[in-house]
Amino acid sequence: MRLSLRFVLPLMLVLAGIAYAVAPLVDQLTLRWFVRDLDIRATLIVNAIQEPLQEQLAAGKKTKINEFFNRITQDERLYAVGYCASPTDKALASRSLPADIRCAGLDQWEAQVSTC
Repeated sequence: MRLSLRFVLPLMLVLAGIAYAVAPLVDQLTLRWFVRDLDIRATLIVNAIQEPLQEQLAAGKKTKINEFFNRITQDERLYAVGYCASPTDKALASRSLPADIRCAGLDQWEAQVSTC
């Protein structure tokens, strides 16, 4: 028993040290992967809805756009969708878009995302 503790205890300490040293690297890689995945999904969604959205905007059908956004957000991986034509306009958005996100204040949200 004493002989195995002489080998097992140092091995456990070395493995714990390696795990402690590698944890920040794994955390950073996981964060980068997560952000990249979100960027890819956002690009895919934008590319998919761009043409139908342009057609609805040209026709001036704001209620149809809101219905379109609400259908898109039925996917469990997507929380909300919104569109701002200009900072002074009201956002065309799905029901789930938080009320504190407004077209005039989008710079605030962009700054918060870039610091993550």
